Amino acid sequence: MIRLRRLVRDYADAVEADLARYYPGTNLVDLWRPGTALTWRRLRNLVHWLPEDAVTWRVIGQRTLTLAESALVRLWELQAEKVSPDRPGDPYDPGGKQPATTTRKRLGGDVAAQLQAHRERYKDRLPTAS
Repeated sequence: MIRLRRLVRDYADAVEADLARYYPGTNLVDLWRPGTALTWRRLRNLVHWLPEDAVTWRVIGQRTLTLAESALVRLWELQAEKVSPDRPGDPYDPGGKQPATTTRKRLGGDVAAQLQAHRERYKDRLPTAS
């Protein structure tokens, strides 16, 4: 709870922008109005489940790739046969509740292995890098 209070104190603008974007009708000011639906517990849950591209994660320095960006980077890496030097990391789970393999499961298994196998099957059809 202390971390949430610090987040609201230091980055209230970003949190408020994300609440307006992802949870319409939720106003950060309601936290200090008696009798409103926004409590510290509810705010903690809303912030905890903000998506990867939320402004809050960017301003506190936890910017990572979204699932789509991660898939595109992996495709580029397979084609280039090297790791991208600008890769910031895999999709971020703000609460750390999901194991890293969850992303792969949502995308249908080990994406890199599937793409490599596909590439091997169709290597004679792929354009050659020059």
